Amino acid sequence: VNHYSLLGVSQSSNLNEIQSSYRRLAKKLHPDANLNRNTNEQFAQINIAYTILTNPILKRKYDQTLNKLKGMNNNHHNNAYQLRMKMSTNSWYNYYNEMTE
Repeated sequence: VNHYSLLGVSQSSNLNEIQSSYRRLAKKLHPDANLNRNTNEQFAQINIAYTILTNPILKRKYDQTLNKLKGMNNNHHNNAYQLRMKMSTNSWYNYYNEMTE
């Protein structure tokens, strides 16, 4: 899961761009606004992405991990897989919870 892609912004986006995109998506995907569609999972994912990308500490750590993943070549498939697992939504959500306790 790429949190930037989920919010439709680039890695170089500033806080205002991230907030604006999040608000637009939250209105579109909010479960109360989509009674006929199951958007709960998407809504939860954009909330986690927003939480990570608007917290300077979490964003820096996420960007570092994302850059490591981008820099790996195909010969290091196992390492790339391990990084992807670390970047899963649940992992970042758990990391966020640990940081805010």
